[in-house]
Amino acid sequence: MRKPWRGVGDALATIGAWLFGLVIALLVVLAVWAAFNGEKSGDGDYEPYDPPDFPVFTPPPFTPYIPQGPIR
Repeated sequence: MRKPWRGVGDALATIGAWLFGLVIALLVVLAVWAAFNGEKSGDGDYEPYDPPDFPVFTPPPFTPYIPQGPIR
């Protein structure tokens, strides 16, 4: 008896491979476009870093726990 679903796996694999290839091609096109159309250095709109007015949290220095003897 012929199985009606024979070849469906091959078709799905082919469709998946084509979609994967199209996604990769789109990413390459976007990368090339971004490389040629991104911000140019020297555009004149560069602003130096301005630190925030509020204090930035800095964690305390790491101090490892050193046992000093038996626990009482």
